[in-house]
Amino acid sequence: MRKRSGSAFIAALTAVCILCGCQSEKKKISEMDVEEKVRYVASQEASLSESEMEDQLAVRRQILERTEANGRHEAKIAEAMSSAREVLDDEMYALLEDSQKAWERGGRGREINSLVAEGVPAADAFGEVLRRRSEWIGLRASRAMLMVSPGVFGGYYRSEDGRGIEVYEMGDGRLNFVLRVDEDAFVFTASGEVSGEEAVLTSETDDKASVVLKREPGEMLSVSPGDHFAESSIASRASLVEGRFARVARGGYDVFAP
Repeated sequence: MRKRSGSAFIAALTAVCILCGCQSEKKKISEMDVEEKVRYVASQEASLSESEMEDQLAVRRQILERTEANGRHEAKIAEAMSSAREVLDDEMYALLEDSQKAWERGGRGREINSLVAEGVPAADAFGEVLRRRSEWIGLRASRAMLMVSPGVFGGYYRSEDGRGIEVYEMGDGRLNFVLRVDEDAFVFTASGEVSGEEAVLTSETDDKASVVLKREPGEMLSVSPGDHFAESSIASRASLVEGRFARVARGGYDVFAP
């Protein structure tokens, strides 16, 4: 009798421990990494065979990894919006917010569908679109800031053929320069010092890839290849680098257009 009571007590204690363990796991579920979450959820499926369990583990691991990755991308968008709020005035930030709302209503879905049509799995397309959007917000907010507070050389400039340059004044006469070509993956970055109405800026990755900036009347900026540009690794891109660019003022360009 005493033995049976002991067995019943142990069984009851075991059941309580299991229940408490589940409660504890549930409380700590947010602290688990992906593998721990997968194992915990799968442990509730006692009826699965070993092969079925492995299949379930693989699927759940993939779902959780995507969910966590998408959560990080969403956090990046929130972070980009917060950073934009710090550098933009109320008018410009309101325009960014309007653009973001429009994107959430329709632009996001169209971008996802476009990637899916290219063969990207829907779950992966969703995360990739979020990642791209966070970068888009950061870039467009920087351009808007340059339009509102340009400086002497600094500002956002565009050429008639759709190229854009961002010129950032870093203090002590130093400039950072970024040239982007619309509808093209080419991006050229350089930095250097101002001397009077000119500045010679050099790429950090290729000291032969340098450009000369000259201020011109009418808020214009000319860009020409440096003396040794023809010997650089991007010599074939000289035609994309050189040209005349007009400074963009507030209202002169829809910086938050899709």
